[in-house]
Amino acid sequence: MIYADKDKSAPVNNVGIICNNRYCSTKNTIAEKIVTGRYGFETDADTESWQARNSTLHISSEHYKEGQHSLCWNWKKDASLEITGLRGLKEAGMPYPGGIPEMYEPSFYARDRFGGIKIWLYQKKPTSGQLVFQAGSSLATAKHAPKYRFSVNLDFTGWRTVWVCFEEDARVPGYKGSDDLQALVILPKNVTQDEGKLFIDHLTLLNFVSNKRSSDLQFENKKRNLRSADGYEILKPFKAYNSAVFNSPVNITDLAAESRRITERLEFLILGDQSSDWKQRNTGIENLMQGKLKAARNTYDQLKIKSVNGTVNGVPLFAIRDEHPAAAGQVFDNVAQTLLFPLAVDYRINKSTSSKEQLLAALDYFLDQGWASGSAIGTVDHVIRLTPIATAIFLMRDELKAQNKLKPQLDMLIWHTRMGSLLELDATRGENSDKVRGGAMVKLITILLMEDGARKQQLLEQFQQYMDYVASFSPGYSDTFKPDYSIYHHRGTYLNAYGTNALNTMALIHWLLEGTQYAMSTVSTHNLTAALKQQAAIAYGVQIHYGVSGRFPLSNSSIDGHSMPAFAYMSMAGDSIRDPELASLYNYIYTIAKPEEINKMLLPRSLIPALMVR
Repeated sequence: MIYADKDKSAPVNNVGIICNNRYCSTKNTIAEKIVTGRYGFETDADTESWQARNSTLHISSEHYKEGQHSLCWNWKKDASLEITGLRGLKEAGMPYPGGIPEMYEPSFYARDRFGGIKIWLYQKKPTSGQLVFQAGSSLATAKHAPKYRFSVNLDFTGWRTVWVCFEEDARVPGYKGSDDLQALVILPKNVTQDEGKLFIDHLTLLNFVSNKRSSDLQFENKKRNLRSADGYEILKPFKAYNSAVFNSPVNITDLAAESRRITERLEFLILGDQSSDWKQRNTGIENLMQGKLKAARNTYDQLKIKSVNGTVNGVPLFAIRDEHPAAAGQVFDNVAQTLLFPLAVDYRINKSTSSKEQLLAALDYFLDQGWASGSAIGTVDHVIRLTPIATAIFLMRDELKAQNKLKPQLDMLIWHTRMGSLLELDATRGENSDKVRGGAMVKLITILLMEDGARKQQLLEQFQQYMDYVASFSPGYSDTFKPDYSIYHHRGTYLNAYGTNALNTMALIHWLLEGTQYAMSTVSTHNLTAALKQQAAIAYGVQIHYGVSGRFPLSNSSIDGHSMPAFAYMSMAGDSIRDPELASLYNYIYTIAKPEEINKMLLPRSLIPALMVR
């Protein structure tokens, strides 16, 4: 499998997928092969067989997830949508013939019923109750004796999507009748208000709905566990967080002081001390940063973000593992990576009001598009690159708070960081390197953004335990460290990516927390120091042997491009040198590293942006 952030030479299309002819052709063929029906609601032709009872339907340009329009349904308590002859519904209810239905992490599936629906819904205001979908062999059976039934909670604003496998997620227990699906009925249930407005768009019927689908607050699926475990499960830790009790005694003055100390260190790492001595290094990084700022502004223009009467619209955004985005859609993660951090830095350092306004608008746009608390955007599979959005929010925290916009962003981070996982550490297995390199710093930022109190103190204590856990030896084939200080990922030795990124993140956090009551343990200090020295001992200069370079054997320049700052972080205690050997190794690596590799570490594509010893 080829990933967009690894193949630097291949062009990327508008949904963030590597696009050489053979790859895109294969991807599009596989994705389209399982689609049985698609509705974009650009014209009334898509609603010819839709009957609105006690309600009205019309094509609207107010909100959209595909094209420039969606279907607006103004409903009342006893309303219903009755749809016969829905194109693709019959085929979605038929058995998948067997094969490999997905491009990403492909697997073979035998003949079985895997079909269903993917649908996007939009509300301006949250509604009590549920939206119920019922499918049957006729309109009468869909109403009164459906084969499939599922409900979507309506307590949301903005865009939400649900991915439903009919047989696994929606089969009515004890159903006996025809397997022929000919009708669909949609109706509000248990609502307290007399009327409401709902927008529907990008409705896709398929004969295979991905097993990567994620449960969220709108819909909890019942998918079969076809993997050893769902490493991207997000609803369970969210429930654990919401059910936690934070009532331990707290000294607010001490907590505020410790939190401020960590926050100031983090700001220093991102923004520097406003000195200009870095120019003496002559790496050309200022040109790269200007290039990234230009790319951010170009991306903003391409997204066509606009706000009219409180309504935010722009190019539709989709999950990174959604294989059926709208034709003009883009990927949340890819947009965040290019857009947010450069604008935040430009505002904080250069006081650019245009960057501030664009960034605040972009954050509103992300929330509206579904990147919000409780929303799994269909699937959170491989949603790893959270740092660009978290650091942007961190840098804009005062401005967001002044506009009463910080809380929804904080809630979003609590959701996407799986903050509840801190409360349920599993010592029988190691932590996946992806969750460390892409999530550990984001967890810390999220906690720092919280108000001082028992919740913040307890989560900082749990975060301290978490960091000691990820820096310890892991059992079996699990990530990350082994007793010989080799680094594991994908059940094998990986010394040029993933784990080395995680090692750098651990060292950075070690430096941030050092000297506070939340500092990592002496055992963690020893393990991180030993792992770095082992990396240097194994390498020839900065080159790692091909045999321990995983699936990227030709990308074996690792220490300079991925781990070099870690040598500096772990060599220091405050402003003093703790480990002269590590300090010497850092100086040596810096001397032999190519300027472009140093810049790659300073401004990487998907990890901690611009967090480097200054």
